[in-house]
Amino acid sequence: MSHSGAAVTSNSGTSAVEGANWAPAAAALARLAAGGAGLALALYLSRRHPAIRVTLTDAAPARVEHVNNITTLNCLLTDCADDPVTALPDGSLIVNATGMGKDRPGCPITEHARFPSPAIAWDFNYRGDLRFLDYARNQGALAIDGWEFFIHGWTQIMSHVLGFELTPERFAAMSEAAYLLARGTTNSSSGKSIT
Repeated sequence: MSHSGAAVTSNSGTSAVEGANWAPAAAALARLAAGGAGLALALYLSRRHPAIRVTLTDAAPARVEHVNNITTLNCLLTDCADDPVTALPDGSLIVNATGMGKDRPGCPITEHARFPSPAIAWDFNYRGDLRFLDYARNQGALAIDGWEFFIHGWTQIMSHVLGFELTPERFAAMSEAAYLLARGTTNSSSGKSIT
């Protein structure tokens, strides 16, 4: 996905978190991984909610240096984000944007990380090993998977490739179709079709 595509998806995909009543004025965001979509999300939320404290982590020294050179965000070099997560204040949003658990095995934190209370844990992954969300859930954090984030990215790409306007009605129909296909179901209970 291009950087502009990542920005559009990050902006649109925040509806899952905003629907969970995250109070960003009193919280912090820890974004685990400083790549395209994750960095776009961090920039979007820091601009939309200037009072929040944003901390990014990444295991790649070049990426940390890049983020620190082009933004005012705090980006830490670490291959395990237990300490940055544990240091967050109550009410924080913690995002796994590493791809770990789907694109490659593992998790950016261990079971020793302590989530703030309350907290929202958002994993960009929606399938695979969702250990990050399991750790969060086990500590009482609200856990949100990446399904809605995926749907926003997929529908944006399809509208550009196929040249149609992505209206709210078309987005809803495409979202339902993707959900049914993911569940192995082909019949829509609503009778909607994608037009």
